Amino acid sequence: MGIYDAFLSYVHQNDAAEKARILAIGDDIRKEYKLVTNQELNLFSDRDSLKLGGEWAVEIENGLKSAVVFIPILSEGYFASQYCRHELETFVQNAINLGINNLIIPILYTDVDGFLEGTSADQLVVLASKYQGIDWRELRFEDRTSSAYRKEIAKIVQRIIKALKEAKVLIQSGHPKNGPVPQASADDEPGMLDLLALHEQRIHEAPITLNLITEQQKIITEIQKETTEEVKIINTQPMSSSAKLLSARRLAGRLAEPAEKILELANQLSQQLHDADGGYRIILTRLPEEVLKNPEGKAAFCKLAASVRQLVEAGHDQVEKAEILFNVYEGTAKISRELRPVIRRLQQGLTTMIDLKSLYDDWLVLIEASGIDCE
Repeated sequence: MGIYDAFLSYVHQNDAAEKARILAIGDDIRKEYKLVTNQELNLFSDRDSLKLGGEWAVEIENGLKSAVVFIPILSEGYFASQYCRHELETFVQNAINLGINNLIIPILYTDVDGFLEGTSADQLVVLASKYQGIDWRELRFEDRTSSAYRKEIAKIVQRIIKALKEAKVLIQSGHPKNGPVPQASADDEPGMLDLLALHEQRIHEAPITLNLITEQQKIITEIQKETTEEVKIINTQPMSSSAKLLSARRLAGRLAEPAEKILELANQLSQQLHDADGGYRIILTRLPEEVLKNPEGKAAFCKLAASVRQLVEAGHDQVEKAEILFNVYEGTAKISRELRPVIRRLQQGLTTMIDLKSLYDDWLVLIEASGIDCE
């Protein structure tokens, strides 16, 4: 696993459209850093950092965990990408956890609705706007050798140097990476209310996915009911092998689409909940102190807690349904090898949902442990 000083986060399609101008920013930052410090800047940009044939998702996650400074290249497409959103949210939490405001250096590459005004309906856009960003909307048309472009690259490098020094001091002083967080002094630094708003939005995404899963579960349950008699016939009636095989294929065909959708949606739900989990735990470790300082914090937390409780209730209901379906189709898979691949995919999705039960339970425990009375 590589250790990185900085992480360049961007949308690949944007870089392709700009003929690698975005990756060029990373290259120029490296060169300026070398010129100023006479040291190499280990910058994760995934083009240079991913090994051929490697596990790209794992390597990106390792880059996220090890890098100190985060440079997101912002555009509308950036906030539409679930991967970029995950990267940004991870670093927002890291910055707050360390108590250093300049770990994140947003570069506004193209217009993003509501970013400069802080009025976007997307809470992640609002959160990103609270960090001191650099307006690149005109610079993207400048030649890389122009003085305007080179001056901004130099400013970024100075901020990176400062952030690396501050992070090094904190780490050497024994500041726990996931421990109590120093209060930020900058007026524009994201605080508890910003995090609560962001994670309330994240929590609200999950019920939508749960509803979509419910729809697919209903379809599969109906198929199961309609085919119960057919399955009995396959098992008990004196039919030819070819007739039984045809029946099994028909059942596999009917199950294929909803099974794939359940697997896809279950993975999506798991990603949504685990993305929210890290930030939610950080919120709860800071909560008592923040609530005492800001009465609005209690109201915001109670609103989030109510959403979490509703989600947990719906999630537990889904887990029960998933367990029932899993058991029903466990026996069906034995009928024919034609059915096994489809049912295996279905069971993978159902297992993913069942495994979320421990996360739901943990969230309820965390709410109770906060000691905040929301009644």
